[in-house]
Amino acid sequence: MEFYSTTHSHRDKYPVYAKYSQYKKILREDFNKRCGYCCDLDKYKISYYAIDHYVPRNPEGCISTIPDTQYENLIYCCSYCNRAKWNKWPTFDTNIENDGKVGFVKPTNPLYRTLFSRTAGGKILPIKNNPLSNYIWKELNLSLPIHALMWRIERLMILEEKISMKLQNGKDEELEKQHYQITKETTKIFRDIFDTND
Repeated sequence: MEFYSTTHSHRDKYPVYAKYSQYKKILREDFNKRCGYCCDLDKYKISYYAIDHYVPRNPEGCISTIPDTQYENLIYCCSYCNRAKWNKWPTFDTNIENDGKVGFVKPTNPLYRTLFSRTAGGKILPIKNNPLSNYIWKELNLSLPIHALMWRIERLMILEEKISMKLQNGKDEELEKQHYQITKETTKIFRDIFDTND
């Protein structure tokens, strides 16, 4: 199953701010309210969403001269991916993001979304026999159960909204049963998330 359907992109025209944190609102819009790395939707606020510097401000093993506020270097991301990536920059050269096997790919690069797939249950998988895909998957902890749980919640909530709209037209026993099952499954997933985060 496809990892996600569209590539994130930074807007061409943007205001110039003195602090990178001031870009959060427009980054959120540019990334469609999703983490650039795992594609988790921020709507349910399970984790704090932050701004990641794609090339870190203080990369391990080298020095970055990229300004803190360079918009194209800022990625909207969840706290799970932000903490996992942190100051990692394995090429030790801020001009080289990867060597084809080790390193990262910017989430705004169309290649990024082709590096992973999902199971029917939403689990993120690396592409087999692709060392770079496997490296990024491991370094960003994309195997964490939270990502599959968030994917499932999003799909259930879309379904719940559709059924709720239909139920506004009148009583329907079959739809009411489906609505109950969706609510039950969503509650179970939220419990799993809170248990995971304990």
